[in-house]
Amino acid sequence: MDDNPEHLVAKLDPIWLEKGTDIRLCREVINCPQMRAGEGVYNDALLNTVFVAYNRLPLVYGSLIALIEYDEIFKRSGNDFFSNPENQRVVLRALGLIVESSIKLPYGDEEIKNYSDHQPFLNGYSKKLRGLDQSIERGNKPPINFVNTLLMFFQQEVNKLKGVENFSVNVEKARMAIANDLPELAKLDDGRILGEIKNRLLSAKPDAKT
Repeated sequence: MDDNPEHLVAKLDPIWLEKGTDIRLCREVINCPQMRAGEGVYNDALLNTVFVAYNRLPLVYGSLIALIEYDEIFKRSGNDFFSNPENQRVVLRALGLIVESSIKLPYGDEEIKNYSDHQPFLNGYSKKLRGLDQSIERGNKPPINFVNTLLMFFQQEVNKLKGVENFSVNVEKARMAIANDLPELAKLDDGRILGEIKNRLLSAKPDAKT
């Protein structure tokens, strides 16, 4: 009898057998913002009272900002990374892992909200990620903007939390701040720093175009 957890997961979720290494690497790469502008967007959001109360949500939000950074970087270079269904499924699995670990980590006495408070978000957001993954797997037409869809799901589930109303993320403002930072970043060290950031996510897909 095979008791290896990863083998059991692979039987239930075959994409893990084929893409497990990519998923783990992607999880590491999108764990937090990589650029100064992205960090600024993230830090500004920490002042939001929703994030102060539900203090596990910023961990997920940071990954979404990282995805916006990569989306803007790839748009600048004409790379269609996030339009590729296989890449989308890898990102969805990686983000799902981040969501689960962020919400399920042990809680301290100083935290305003506990696991049971965050659990509706975990359940709702995870369900939406799984639904999108299944839709992509069936070959359905993907969202027009994959990354923006993940942000939209985030907003929807946060607004379902107790005591939360009219929570929103200004995605276009975040994109503009990051896009405006790219020309300066491209000048640093003859573009090597920007290239290194870009290649971190591409390394999760060895066959991806550069």
